[in-house]
Amino acid sequence: MREIVESGNLLYRERLGTLEFREKHSAAISCLCGYLKWSGASIRLDSVVDIAPVPAVGPDIRMLQFIGRRLGIRMRLLSRDDLQAALEAGPVLLQRESGYALLLLARENEDFIAALPGAPKTINSVPADSDILEQVSSLHALEYLGGGPALRRHYRAAKLFLIPWKRTYFGTYSGQVVTDFNREFSRLKRTQADPAPLSSMSCKAMLASHRSICPSLPRYFGVYRRINLRRASLFVDVKSLPQALDALLRCALSNPATQLKPALEFASRLMVDFLSIHPFVNGNRRMGMVLVSKYLEPLGVDIDWHALSRVECYYWIRCASKGHFGGLTRLLHANVLSRKPVAGPIVVQSDSDIACSDSVRSLTA
Repeated sequence: MREIVESGNLLYRERLGTLEFREKHSAAISCLCGYLKWSGASIRLDSVVDIAPVPAVGPDIRMLQFIGRRLGIRMRLLSRDDLQAALEAGPVLLQRESGYALLLLARENEDFIAALPGAPKTINSVPADSDILEQVSSLHALEYLGGGPALRRHYRAAKLFLIPWKRTYFGTYSGQVVTDFNREFSRLKRTQADPAPLSSMSCKAMLASHRSICPSLPRYFGVYRRINLRRASLFVDVKSLPQALDALLRCALSNPATQLKPALEFASRLMVDFLSIHPFVNGNRRMGMVLVSKYLEPLGVDIDWHALSRVECYYWIRCASKGHFGGLTRLLHANVLSRKPVAGPIVVQSDSDIACSDSVRSLTA
């Protein structure tokens, strides 16, 4: 059996670029984001994961089609016999029983040209008899309808739950400034470690812990961000970051963890408020985890951050940011440890740190 190899088709590589990838069970969402890029639209994976709570085995057909509708993509379920004809009209999303998914782009002789989320190279030539094309749970022909509700996002100021939102927290957002920053930041060579545990519940300790993520780049780590950012909402203005973070930490000190259930309910709000303040240009999620760990320390417990699905965590954080904290609190409670977890990365692999291998079998299994 021939191996999967990188495709030499430059047209597909230029049109699709690189697929964002977080976890195997969100590969189908990565493919839908890639298809939007293929169709001339654009959306980041992190902006899609709050549409639905993707389970650890990947979205089922109903959920996948719901996400597609929200993105403005018509998804037509195919049989294996319909595949060749469908590919002549456009890309096809293939989802495997394992939860992994790939985007079939074309058929060339005996091979398929496919985009593989998380693979060392995005565009690959896949033999028709490859294992990756077996154990298929669904095939969908994709048609872009020109935009869905999830692409027409209306930005609003972030909502805070533990501290009041002040008028000074409002800022002005410049898309061009953020684009210029992203271009500059993406070029930097940065080796990142886990943030060090907080020595105290203070702004100084937060900055020191953040600096430990990447000490070689003191311009970006260990300092507050210098540009205004937004995701689903507008974060606190740069001029008010020290004030807002200090207020949040003081609130945490005034409400110490004494019993597990109320402590986890408070920790959910603490994490959401921290992410709404968003004091750093990079690493805010990891710093939010460190902050929650510090808050729970008096109870002798921690959260097993290793066990959390990034996509599921994102979804419940987005729900909590709208005032629905039950899901996030239950997620934290389900992963409580009575001791500190074994040292190691607290975030799953991203598309930039997937190890290269001779094949993608380990990724798709």
